[in-house]
Amino acid sequence: MGSLVFDKCYPSQAAAADAFFSASEPIVTSGATAYLSWFEPSATGWLLKRQAIAENGVSTALPDTYATVPAFPACDEYQSFNDGLSVGWLVAAMLLVVWGMNHIKRLIR
Repeated sequence: MGSLVFDKCYPSQAAAADAFFSASEPIVTSGATAYLSWFEPSATGWLLKRQAIAENGVSTALPDTYATVPAFPACDEYQSFNDGLSVGWLVAAMLLVVWGMNHIKRLIR
């Protein structure tokens, strides 16, 4: 079983977390002091990096924290393949039926 992120099934929870955090855009919170937050990978997980940016443009790095990995819904990695295979056989069967009907029409004439 895999993990579903952004309508795509990944083989593991770790791969799903990588896809989720790497697709995240930096977050800017404006105000008298603006805050910039983004995710970065590390050897032990994803870190939430933050900076405070004062009105005069001076930025101060805030302490890093480990990002909380959300629980992703389970999915079957091979479900898309099986769905495509089913549709392919349905199309092939319909083509065979149409070919058979045309062949019978020619034999009757």
